Amino acid sequence: FFLAQIVWLGGLMAATFLAHSLYQQPIALFLLAFLPLIAIVTMGANGALVTFLGVWGLISWLPGHWMIPELPAGYAMGIILGSVFTAVFGWGLSNNLLSALGAASYHFHEARRLLEETRQRRAEISRMLKDREQTNYQLERLNQMLHFARVRAEEARADRDRFILAVSHELRSPLNLIIGFTDLMVKSPETYADPQKWP
Repeated sequence: FFLAQIVWLGGLMAATFLAHSLYQQPIALFLLAFLPLIAIVTMGANGALVTFLGVWGLISWLPGHWMIPELPAGYAMGIILGSVFTAVFGWGLSNNLLSALGAASYHFHEARRLLEETRQRRAEISRMLKDREQTNYQLERLNQMLHFARVRAEEARADRDRFILAVSHELRSPLNLIIGFTDLMVKSPETYADPQKWP
């Protein structure tokens, strides 16, 4: 960029001196007074200072050399004062403009950074929501499995109670018969045999 500005400003200087030498109109050299304005807007104060010194040096040395006619009296001072005025005027205008552009650029980059952070946070939240949905689904499946296991356990308990009741009923009848027969044998031993001979 800096090299492009040097070529641009050098080309404008050369074109101005060429117009002066071709048309023999010294008023064309007043266009050199606008070069510091262009330089301060594009390159800043240092570029404007170098451009001003270049214009001053060329106005002081170049006329009368290399087929460039001499300047009438007062033209050199007018061009130099015009350069100073346009440089100060350009600095006054561009300083606020460049400050505003710098602030706008800073805020733009800050907004982009915050937007990128927001996108990352949104992606994290989306992943967390997806994980939560998956966890909720797994929890619902586990609750369903627990419900089915509880129902099966209750059915197994009911089956066990029925089995115990049936076995108890089946065992109680023969045991009652044995207990009754044994009670009969104990109460009337003379009917069966001497108790010492019982197995």
